[in-house]
Amino acid sequence: VSDGDTVKYGKQLVRMFGIDAPEKGQTCDDGAWLPGPLAKKALIDFIGGRPVACYQVDYDKRNNRPVARCFAGDDDLQALMVSAGWAWAYTQFSDQYASAEQDAIARKVGVHAHRCMPPWAWRARQRADSKLR
Repeated sequence: VSDGDTVKYGKQLVRMFGIDAPEKGQTCDDGAWLPGPLAKKALIDFIGGRPVACYQVDYDKRNNRPVARCFAGDDDLQALMVSAGWAWAYTQFSDQYASAEQDAIARKVGVHAHRCMPPWAWRARQRADSKLR
């Protein structure tokens, strides 16, 4: 597991389909909470040492890696991450996990228990801030 939405097969990074997890350096609650490492740990825990199977559904040309739906046994890892509040449904690419996200928001779990911006917004802010420097 590389982070909360990326797994490694040998040297190949695979982006998990339909979700976006907090970035490694992303903070929430005005800098007081760091969710990225917790999301990574959650994915490791969901895998639980079981073999992971990923089925490619797209290719991320920008980052030069496959995008795949990944499973540990019969468990849809993307659904588990969103349901537990450790990733957002990445509705720009798919609405498959949107209802799981609504449920996580209602239960105020994971990132939804904190003031966190979605990672795509956080990345955009980082890019904008770096252009100002």
